[in-house]
Amino acid sequence: MTLRELSQLDLKRKQYRAILYLAEGEASFEELCQALGVSKTQGYEAVSPLVRQGLIEKEGSRYRLSPALEGLFSPLRRPQEASPSEEKPKRAKGGKPKPESPVAALAQAHPHLKGLLHFAGQTLPKVAQPLAAKAPGVLVGAALAARKYGRGQEGSVLVSWLPDIKAWVEAWGAEAVEGALTEATKKADKPFPYARKLLLARPEETPEVPEEELGYF
Repeated sequence: MTLRELSQLDLKRKQYRAILYLAEGEASFEELCQALGVSKTQGYEAVSPLVRQGLIEKEGSRYRLSPALEGLFSPLRRPQEASPSEEKPKRAKGGKPKPESPVAALAQAHPHLKGLLHFAGQTLPKVAQPLAAKAPGVLVGAALAARKYGRGQEGSVLVSWLPDIKAWVEAWGAEAVEGALTEATKKADKPFPYARKLLLARPEETPEVPEEELGYF
């Protein structure tokens, strides 16, 4: 299966997020529900069709990707190591290097998050690159929050929440989202659901980053 074929399946967002979470390794049902920020009933509704379709497998109390998806995501399993293609700007014809991408520039400024930021930029470029350009503090805050989930899950958790984070920026503005992520990272073991709770307690504001500039995933 290819990424294009996966994107053409009639899956819900939570199901894609479950797949991305399991791309970092197997997990229990409770871990999946916590990562997705859903109840057990909602988690069952998301996971059961994936098992029936052969996209994920259940062994005992643990879930993992099927062999077809395992082969698809295995090259993305090490977010702590930057891709060689991201280390140096590509050279265009004539020998001049192409401009550095917003994610690559942000990663250079935050070397402790370099691999994780590159992973987000490679996996969800239509979301990560505009965020890095227009709301860099939000993307850095999201990467710091993702690190609390541990090395085995930080990459998949980050990319599974990025579309939601983009929507938060559109609704509450970059400053509010960055503040919520910072507070949630300090106070919660699972920062993303906590950050969402903090934002939902606020009135929606005029976005600091226009919708058309952030793009869509």
